[in-house]
Amino acid sequence: MYGSTRADQGELYVAISASNPRAYCIASHTASARRAGMTPAQFAELMAEVGMANETNAPAGGYRVEIDERFKQELSKCGVDAGTS
Repeated sequence: MYGSTRADQGELYVAISASNPRAYCIASHTASARRAGMTPAQFAELMAEVGMANETNAPAGGYRVEIDERFKQELSKCGVDAGTS
């Protein structure tokens, strides 16, 4: 499971904070992730991944791309209603 270590959880929080830019959150979660072992190289890779994800998610949302049926099925197994995009 992702987020099973403090370092994984820290990286996850940094990614979320960077996607919803709040300077305080980015700073505090980055510091926490660094204390848990995230290196500067890992931070750079994480920011590249976040940037790429945000770049591709924005047009998908704008065009209201339909969610693939297989993803809807996986989400429903977790009790999540995918609805429409």
